[in-house]
Order: sequence, then structure tokens, then C-alpha cells
Amino acid sequence: MNNKKVSVGLAVVMCIVVVIILGFVVSRRGTPQPIDIVPTDTSAVDTNIWQTYRNEEYAFEVWYPDDWLVDDRGDMFFIGPADFVQYKRTLLLSIVPANIGTESVFDLGAQPECSIDQIIFSGIQAKECTSDSNFGHWRNIKLSEPPVGWGSDNEIGYYVGSGYEEYALTYDQILSTFKFAD
Repeated sequence: MNNKKVSVGLAVVMCIVVVIILGFVVSRRGTPQPIDIVPTDTSAVDTNIWQTYRNEEYAFEVWYPDDWLVDDRGDMFFIGPADFVQYKRTLLLSIVPANIGTESVFDLGAQPECSIDQIIFSGIQAKECTSDSNFGHWRNIKLSEPPVGWGSDNEIGYYVGSGYEEYALTYDQILSTFKFAD
């Protein structure tokens, strides 16, 4: 009888251990793990053959690779590789100068693993959100005191999905060419 009690007790303990291990594995599966894909040196990108996109209404310009496209939607602008339309969910640089009611990564809870820093972007005080995970890399900038014509919900930045990390360097270089018109 004692052997039976010990066997039952041991089986109960083993089941509890298995449940705890499974619970840990399942809870870790959905948690993004940080990865380092933020480029630090944008000089490796050759901008000599780039085009310039100018927008008179919002008074800005930005350079982009010669074989890339600008999708100008009037109040939103997207820049990406010529075939980027099919990759919009995983590869996107956007410029949103107006208040159009889109959810911002700066809104509470929109990007919980976002690291926010105060920066100067094209001569203007701004907030920058960067986030790295196994799902991708985000870099978004919100101008604290936007120029005339820009709304308070402005946003400039990009998202590079997992598997497209090589584009982060080019997008950082594009952002480094952004300037407001005189």
C-alpha cells in the first residue's frame, strides 16, 4: 500500500512539474525577444544616384534610392522598393504630416516595448521611438513643435519586418536626408 501511495504522489509531482514547464514555454512563445538590427553607420549607403522627393504643401524634401518609389496619397507619403506594394506590412517608410486619425506608436500601449528618446530631427525638437523584436524593427519620430501646416499627430518613420533587416540601413539613410524647405 505504501508503494502505491509513493507512486501516486510521485505521479502527481511529475504532472505538476510538466504543467509548470508547459506554462512557461507557452508564455515565452508570444513574448518578443530583443534583437539588435539598428544600424549605426549609414555611410555604407551610396546616395549619389538617389532622387529627391519634394512636397510643396508640407514644405519638406527627402532623398531616396533611384529604383524606389514614392506613394503620395496627399496627406500620407510612403517610400519603398519598386515592388514594395506587396510588402507594405513588412517594409514601409511613412511620412504623415497631418492629423488623419491614425493610431500613433506614441499613444499609450500602441508599442509597449518602445524606447522613447528626445532628439533633434531636421532642426526641430522631437520624440523618437525605437523598438526591436523578433517581429521587426520600428523607428518613429514625432515632431514636438511641428512647422506650419503639420498637425500635432505628425509621424515620420519606418517599420522593417523580420527577414527584411537589410532595409533598415537604407531607411535610416533616407531619414538622414529629410529636411524642411526654406
